[in-house]
Amino acid sequence: MLKAILSTMKPTSFLTSAKAFLSFAVLPLSVFGQPSPAPSLAPMQLQPPHIVLPNDSTQAAIENLRAPNVHPGYEEKLRTFGQFIGIWDMDIQLFNKANQIVYHQPGVWMFSWILDGRAIQDVIVGPPRLDPANGERRIGTTIRYYDETTKRWHITFMTPTGQIYIHLQGGQKGDEIVLEGKDTDGSMLRWMFTEITPGSFHWLGYTSPDNGKTWRLEQEMFAKRRAPVTTGEGSAWWRRNDLRGLESARLQRTNNGWLLSGTSAFEHARSPCLLNYQVRCDEDWHTRLVLVDGWADQRFVHHQIAVKPNGRWIHNGTELAQLDGCIDIDLNFSPSTNTLPIRRLCLAVGGSSRVRAAWLRFPDFTLRVAEQSYTRIATNRYEYRNGKFESEISVDSIGLVRHYPPAWEPLTGAADDRRTAAHGGVRSNHS
Repeated sequence: MLKAILSTMKPTSFLTSAKAFLSFAVLPLSVFGQPSPAPSLAPMQLQPPHIVLPNDSTQAAIENLRAPNVHPGYEEKLRTFGQFIGIWDMDIQLFNKANQIVYHQPGVWMFSWILDGRAIQDVIVGPPRLDPANGERRIGTTIRYYDETTKRWHITFMTPTGQIYIHLQGGQKGDEIVLEGKDTDGSMLRWMFTEITPGSFHWLGYTSPDNGKTWRLEQEMFAKRRAPVTTGEGSAWWRRNDLRGLESARLQRTNNGWLLSGTSAFEHARSPCLLNYQVRCDEDWHTRLVLVDGWADQRFVHHQIAVKPNGRWIHNGTELAQLDGCIDIDLNFSPSTNTLPIRRLCLAVGGSSRVRAAWLRFPDFTLRVAEQSYTRIATNRYEYRNGKFESEISVDSIGLVRHYPPAWEPLTGAADDRRTAAHGGVRSNHS
């Protein structure tokens, strides 16, 4: 094409054109008689931006991409997908046009905060189609960004193993999340998160070759949240602020679940009280057996609470049908049992859940139903509600309660012991 253009130009016209080009090139000098002034720029800041510098420089981009938490003030805005932060075990199924399963394998889906907590990235991994044992794994990643102007989520999914690049938009619709866009072949896509709970969800992927007139299910996944990888063992001790007293507790792994045990010593009605307790839970943090022994108000205390596989609670041999549906035990003389729903729910930051607990009240040791809620407001902080009572609970890295105002605060050393000995305390409305 260049040769054809040059062949149609006469020598004189070419020279004229060249002359015109040269005169245009020096136009700023010939018109103004001096070089054009440089554009006005803001002064350069001497302090470079803060970045994370890992020992391995090849990981610098990844380290500066990831974020430990949601950006402050964005908890509610990003909750739609923020609730999925963590690791999920997947049951993945792919269907052909005849609605036959052509791929059924386990997988893992991982969601994390990125870009200073203003966006979310996830990675999904599954075995290959043909050789699940030895072939290259199937892996893809999605960037999820919330547009504050349109109030819609934008997601971009890509997978190098499948040479797929897809962009969808959407958001919350009732109890579901619906995203729509186009596949690489131009057909319409609809991806949905349904049946969402703190510990599970159902994902559906539909395709439409006729611009939305009919839809066919081509992918389906069932997800179950994986508990955080941790030994789960630790201990804590507290000083009571509502009554003069101390408490210590330990959380440890057992062969078939978890054991929370502790001792609470405090003054009540001008009498010393000492209560030893054990709470045994299964692998999924469902309470199975509770033992409380000791003395209170000059009387011996012995309570055994068992939970049958059908969910029926039995207190000292008496079945309590009104507690059906309760999962957790809540000992109202101790802060430690709040750890149990915290560990069981595995809430993402910004996530919230209601629970129905069997509430053992002191000093009458009766069991009642307590409608409670937990909202994770930071990595180690939860907003807790029980009826009209509210508290902001702080926990350690394994979810063991540390600070529970106004009734309990953590002990840190000998100075706390001396203060406790002289502390009279003010009664609170803890529930």
